[in-house]
Amino acid sequence: MASWAKPGVKCVCVNNAPRALLHEDGVRRVRPDWVPPVVGQVYTVESVRSFGCGVGVYLAEVDSGVISAIGSLPYDINRFRPLVTQSDDVAKFTHLLNPTKLPERV
Repeated sequence: MASWAKPGVKCVCVNNAPRALLHEDGVRRVRPDWVPPVVGQVYTVESVRSFGCGVGVYLAEVDSGVISAIGSLPYDINRFRPLVTQSDDVAKFTHLLNPTKLPERV
Protein backbone atom coordinates (compact mmCIF):
# COMPACT_ATOMS: atom_id res chain seq x y z
CA MET A 1 0.00 0.00 0.00
CA ALA A 2 1.20 3.53 -0.71
CA SER A 3 2.55 5.01 2.52
CA TRP A 4 0.78 8.31 1.91
CA ALA A 5 -2.70 6.82 1.51
CA LYS A 6 -4.55 7.47 4.76
CA PRO A 7 -8.01 8.84 5.52
CA GLY A 8 -8.04 12.64 5.47
CA VAL A 9 -5.03 13.01 3.17
CA LYS A 10 -5.45 15.29 0.14
CA CYS A 11 -4.50 13.80 -3.23
CA VAL A 12 -4.50 14.84 -6.88
CA CYS A 13 -5.81 12.78 -9.78
CA VAL A 14 -3.10 12.10 -12.39
CA ASN A 15 -4.89 9.49 -14.51
CA ASN A 16 -8.56 9.16 -15.36
CA ALA A 17 -8.29 6.88 -18.39
CA PRO A 18 -11.12 4.35 -18.51
CA ARG A 19 -10.11 0.85 -17.48
CA ALA A 20 -11.84 -2.16 -18.93
CA LEU A 21 -13.02 -4.74 -16.44
CA LEU A 22 -13.57 -8.42 -17.12
CA HIS A 23 -17.30 -9.15 -17.11
CA GLU A 24 -19.16 -12.37 -16.43
CA ASP A 25 -19.32 -13.18 -20.14
CA GLY A 26 -15.50 -13.06 -20.41
CA VAL A 27 -15.40 -9.77 -22.33
CA ARG A 28 -13.43 -6.74 -21.12
CA ARG A 29 -15.52 -3.55 -21.12
CA VAL A 30 -15.58 -0.16 -19.48
CA ARG A 31 -18.52 0.04 -17.11
CA PRO A 32 -21.04 2.57 -18.46
CA ASP A 33 -21.87 3.63 -14.88
CA TRP A 34 -18.21 4.43 -14.01
CA VAL A 35 -17.65 8.04 -12.93
CA PRO A 36 -14.04 9.04 -13.66
CA PRO A 37 -12.12 11.39 -11.38
CA VAL A 38 -10.96 14.68 -12.94
CA VAL A 39 -7.25 15.01 -13.73
CA GLY A 40 -5.71 17.80 -11.67
CA GLN A 41 -8.61 17.85 -9.22
CA VAL A 42 -7.84 17.68 -5.50
CA TYR A 43 -9.67 14.99 -3.53
CA THR A 44 -9.76 13.83 0.09
CA VAL A 45 -9.13 10.16 0.86
CA GLU A 46 -12.09 8.81 2.79
CA SER A 47 -10.80 5.26 3.21
CA VAL A 48 -8.27 2.83 1.75
CA ARG A 49 -9.07 -0.79 0.89
CA SER A 50 -7.33 -3.78 -0.62
CA PHE A 51 -9.13 -5.29 -3.56
CA GLY A 52 -8.37 -8.09 -6.00
CA CYS A 53 -4.89 -7.31 -7.20
CA GLY A 54 -4.26 -3.88 -5.69
CA VAL A 55 -5.22 -1.05 -3.40
CA GLY A 56 -8.07 1.37 -3.90
CA VAL A 57 -9.21 4.62 -2.36
CA TYR A 58 -12.67 5.89 -1.65
CA LEU A 59 -12.87 9.65 -2.06
CA ALA A 60 -15.01 12.05 -0.04
CA GLU A 61 -15.87 14.26 -3.01
CA VAL A 62 -16.83 11.65 -5.62
CA ASP A 63 -18.15 8.10 -5.89
CA SER A 64 -17.00 5.74 -8.64
CA GLY A 65 -20.63 5.01 -9.44
CA VAL A 66 -19.83 1.33 -9.93
CA ILE A 67 -21.87 -0.90 -7.66
CA SER A 68 -20.85 -4.50 -7.17
CA ALA A 69 -21.80 -7.29 -4.78
CA ILE A 70 -19.59 -5.63 -2.15
CA GLY A 71 -20.93 -2.12 -2.71
CA SER A 72 -19.31 0.83 -4.43
CA LEU A 73 -15.91 0.06 -5.93
CA PRO A 74 -12.86 2.16 -5.02
CA TYR A 75 -10.59 4.02 -7.44
CA ASP A 76 -7.20 2.46 -8.12
CA ILE A 77 -4.61 4.20 -5.97
CA ASN A 78 -2.24 4.48 -8.93
CA ARG A 79 -4.55 7.13 -10.37
CA PHE A 80 -3.57 9.55 -7.58
CA ARG A 81 -0.56 11.24 -6.01
CA PRO A 82 -0.40 12.91 -2.60
CA LEU A 83 -0.91 16.66 -2.62
CA VAL A 84 2.27 18.38 -1.48
CA THR A 85 1.84 22.04 -0.61
CA GLN A 86 4.70 24.46 -1.00
CA SER A 87 4.93 24.95 2.78
CA ASP A 88 5.19 21.17 3.27
CA ASP A 89 7.83 20.96 0.58
CA VAL A 90 9.95 23.82 1.98
CA ALA A 91 9.61 22.55 5.56
CA LYS A 92 11.64 19.49 4.62
CA PHE A 93 14.68 21.68 4.01
CA THR A 94 14.48 24.45 6.62
CA HIS A 95 16.71 22.53 9.01
CA LEU A 96 19.52 23.08 6.51
CA LEU A 97 19.28 26.83 7.15
CA ASN A 98 20.12 26.45 10.84
CA PRO A 99 23.82 26.82 11.56
CA THR A 100 25.38 23.77 13.13
CA LYS A 101 28.33 23.72 15.41
CA LEU A 102 31.09 21.55 14.08
CA PRO A 103 33.15 19.53 16.55
CA GLU A 104 36.55 21.04 17.28
CA ARG A 105 39.56 19.26 15.87
CA VAL A 106 42.14 18.17 18.35
